[in-house]
Amino acid sequence: MTSAITNAVTPVRLSQTDQRHVADMLKEFACPKGDLRRVQLVRPFSVLSASTYSAPLTLPVGPAYLAGTLEAAGYVVGLVDGLGADIHRVELSANGLYNVQGAGIEALVAMIPADSVIIGISLMFSQEWVEQRALIKAIRAAFPNAWLVAGGEHVSALTDYVLRDAPEINFAISGEGEFAFLQLVHALFTGGDLDTVSGLSRIDQTGTLISASPSRRIATIGELPRPAWHLCNVHNYFIDNWTMGIAMGRNMPILATRGCPYQCTFCSNPNMWTTRYTMRPATDVVDEIEWLVREYQANSIDFFDLTAIVKRDWILEFCAELERREIKIVWQLPSGTRSEALDDDTLAALYRAGCRLLVYAPESGSEETLRLIKKKVHLPKLVESVRSAVRQGHTVKVNIVIGFPKEQLNDMIQSVLFSLRMALIGVDDCNIAIFSPYPGSELYQQLRAADKVPAPSDRYFNDLVAQFDFTNASAFCETVSGQRLTFIRVFGLAMFYVVAYLSHPSRLVRLVRNIFAERFQASNLFEQRISDALARRRQNKKSNME
Repeated sequence: MTSAITNAVTPVRLSQTDQRHVADMLKEFACPKGDLRRVQLVRPFSVLSASTYSAPLTLPVGPAYLAGTLEAAGYVVGLVDGLGADIHRVELSANGLYNVQGAGIEALVAMIPADSVIIGISLMFSQEWVEQRALIKAIRAAFPNAWLVAGGEHVSALTDYVLRDAPEINFAISGEGEFAFLQLVHALFTGGDLDTVSGLSRIDQTGTLISASPSRRIATIGELPRPAWHLCNVHNYFIDNWTMGIAMGRNMPILATRGCPYQCTFCSNPNMWTTRYTMRPATDVVDEIEWLVREYQANSIDFFDLTAIVKRDWILEFCAELERREIKIVWQLPSGTRSEALDDDTLAALYRAGCRLLVYAPESGSEETLRLIKKKVHLPKLVESVRSAVRQGHTVKVNIVIGFPKEQLNDMIQSVLFSLRMALIGVDDCNIAIFSPYPGSELYQQLRAADKVPAPSDRYFNDLVAQFDFTNASAFCETVSGQRLTFIRVFGLAMFYVVAYLSHPSRLVRLVRNIFAERFQASNLFEQRISDALARRRQNKKSNME
């Protein structure tokens, strides 16, 4: 096998969609009658920086959708959720760089049924690759004759590298996975032509990368089978910490849309999902919420959408449907959304329908930086929307990123000042992150071409954990050092929360009361992360005693 590794990132792809109805595709690629061979999906443990200050842990939405699709097509399918199987277990990695949370490698491999013929592994985050690669090798050792298939954002961004760095993997699927994986399973079970499977890549016997056409987007996502939550350890996630939003006790995730129509240069979305933005019918999303409440007694719904709100008419229809059915539930938008559709009327409708957390993503307070990163946002209108959201009672967070390659110190200062302005307005939370060149993004591609980002390696992946680690000073800014960026970040966050709490003294009283209370009931994400940190410290202390 050749040792050559292609490091180039696939450029932003044009949207390709499959217009067939989901029911027709499920029938076309259905399990052969009487075939009881097992397809096993694996969501690995979570890998966090050993010095992390924040670590939202979530149910495996992607694998659950894959499992639901396979079940609907008649296949015998299982799902091992390595994180949920032992969610309280936190162990320091052998190299001392990571906290590994969830079932360990040996325990996780033991959970995979012995009769598994195809094992699909979800690999979402590049910073987790070093530890999860060891898991892949262990799975191969235990299942020498199984087909191993990898998918997820990490695989989509670095397909060639993943297949060569972990030759135990037989196939990689890039992009949207439900029907690409279904088609692959059908081809493997029936001896079909692998070259017809969209999004499929593999290394042949000569060491050549063989890639089919990119996986085509599913046009009718509202017809997809629901996530197979019955195969997961759902109740293990109903705890007061580590959720993506604010813990309500029984938080459950949902996706109303897929993709994002924008092309921010720091984001890997265009490579993973293309720029096609698809929405489920509002009534279908409400149907699923009712199902989650009925089946799992959910009391909070977390929307995991990349960009949940783009069209004003859709969100108004959704809110009206929730009110019409009198569904009394809290729901949150913790991953961030656009502000263009969030005017007074829309924000009022959101609040009436139970929305309690809104995350805005301006990314920068500098117009020049916004231009450089192709972030199409109008700051004055965003500020107006934030004011209205705060006034109407929403818990509000803003996301800021500093340290882009060509960003100047003055631009970063503008971002910090913007965050302080948000605190005075009444915004509850702010995250100031340092830019990391994430595989699959346009900026990563540019930096690799200019040899300013090293080739993929264990060291490079280790450096990606800086997002939630104040001690990691890795940076790729041409004008400001990593140490100075870390100072600006810590100073900016500290000043934001000083202003946010001193200008709203009732929040400070609430925070102190929570810290000394038997049960920490967070009211915003800052308090939620304090609760998370206290829970992790208790768990680490317990583990050390054992």
